[in-house]
Amino acid sequence: MARGNAPGFWLRLAADAIVLCALTAGAVAIISRWAGRFPSAWPVGDGFSVELAELCAYPGVPDRHWRYIVVHHSATTGGGAASFARYHMWVRGWSSLGYHFVIGNGTQTADGQIEVGLRWLRQQAGKHAAVLEYNEHGIGICLVGDFRTQRPTELQMRSLEALVLHLMARYGIPLDGVLGHREVPGAATECPGPNFPMAEFRRRLLGGPAEGIVPGAQAACVFEKQRGNV
Repeated sequence: MARGNAPGFWLRLAADAIVLCALTAGAVAIISRWAGRFPSAWPVGDGFSVELAELCAYPGVPDRHWRYIVVHHSATTGGGAASFARYHMWVRGWSSLGYHFVIGNGTQTADGQIEVGLRWLRQQAGKHAAVLEYNEHGIGICLVGDFRTQRPTELQMRSLEALVLHLMARYGIPLDGVLGHREVPGAATECPGPNFPMAEFRRRLLGGPAEGIVPGAQAACVFEKQRGNV
């Protein structure tokens, strides 16, 4: 993890991720893109404009027919897209990270950081719901944390709120299509854990656009490539 020159600027670049930028101090999250096994980078300087539409973009790839958004916890006290992808690929034998998005809790990535999975960039079905319909048509968002014993951080909730509202608007997903994993028919799980405030989260979604992640927020970018395998 590297810290930039100004307060509130946090960056990480794993060996198989692209970090786009860190939002200015006072904003909710650092935004990064999970780009698969091998990194590529492009020049990004001060003043780069960040929007959720940019974060979620997948140029040249047709839209998938998304019907649901499924919220998960990692059931671990720490982690991030890199470590979860290692587990999914090396232990479970999947081709890539099973989730479409991961929201950090300040352990391996910054608190509230949104990481974008390769399956999202390719508009591929997820490996997160254990039910075919919800893998094929459900956007999987994992919050890092074990919500059997912890609660999500406020920054995680604000990032989740902003991301979900954007995805609902973009794909016409109704509020009743936003589910905790345990609410997926046929899924035998307690995920995202008893301490995830699902009812409160739905009330937040009804309240309208989230504050904090502001389209067009100015950003500063500092890149650090971490050597070695991830």
